[in-house]
Amino acid sequence: MAEELRELRNNVQIVGLLKTKSLEEKTTKSGKLAIMGYLIIEVKDGENIQNIRVSVYAGKFKKDGTISKLYTSDKKVMDEFKDIDKFGRENADYISVSGNLSGNDFVNAQGNLVSTTQVRGVFMSREEDREANKPHAWATVESVINGMTDVEDADGPTGDKSVEAYTVGYGGTVIELQNVIIKSDIAQQFETMYFPGTMGLITYKINNYAQVKVEEPTEATQHGFGSTDMVEESVVQNYVTNLEIIGGEQPVDNGTEFTAEQIDEIVAQRKQQIATASAPKTQAPTTGFGGNDVQLPPNAKPSGQPKTETANPWATKDGGSTGEDDFDAF
Repeated sequence: MAEELRELRNNVQIVGLLKTKSLEEKTTKSGKLAIMGYLIIEVKDGENIQNIRVSVYAGKFKKDGTISKLYTSDKKVMDEFKDIDKFGRENADYISVSGNLSGNDFVNAQGNLVSTTQVRGVFMSREEDREANKPHAWATVESVINGMTDVEDADGPTGDKSVEAYTVGYGGTVIELQNVIIKSDIAQQFETMYFPGTMGLITYKINNYAQVKVEEPTEATQHGFGSTDMVEESVVQNYVTNLEIIGGEQPVDNGTEFTAEQIDEIVAQRKQQIATASAPKTQAPTTGFGGNDVQLPPNAKPSGQPKTETANPWATKDGGSTGEDDFDAF
């Protein structure tokens, strides 16, 4: 059995206005109390307004039965922090979020696999000094680089590069960083340093904004009455969602970098994740017509179905119960 891949450094910091707060305390399928939901942080980035979604989850109790400090902290956010949506921009809290990047794979309503990189919030706090804590959304992640391709538009290569990058989370879980790009002004320098199979600490800017074009109002062919002033029309041209490489350290070359075999394992594990997420989900057998929510007697099956080998419909192969899965917070 291959040795478990070591966890790599993975830190996120976001500073901005709390735009949306959607948190609630729920009970998971296994009966555990937890605060869960999401925040949206508005980050002013030059002419762009970033809206960064942050997933939040904190179980109430630790294994020893005491209340988790993360839960206590998140409850304060849930109960006290003010967002733009409910309290208005002038009353909204200016906050910082510390956390990490995680991966998420799901099949959408059209049956297509969707893979995203999410921000998971761990600590949230108010920031009083806005001058010392300028708005930003950055991730500093120890990353494995496995290749680059040219970004093209209608006129051909733009000079920007699309980067295949991975990191490793808790328990050796592989996380593919989605939509990683590097702009043309530093792409060539990066490419000479980070060839496929290298790894190092890289800083990403987390982008999620709308590109807006302001169109001047066209003059009326014939003036009707009153003022001739007209409101400019703002048209959304594109939505930009990516991780933009903006800097980093030299590639690791001190004996702690992953071997070629370990990088092969990272790529293989990611392929398996995709295959698992894409696999069709098992459907309950249908009754042929009418409502399918009718409760059958114990051990009974719709006509034509094979007999069960155990009286417990939730049993595993050895007869034990599988139990319930916990609520998937992310």
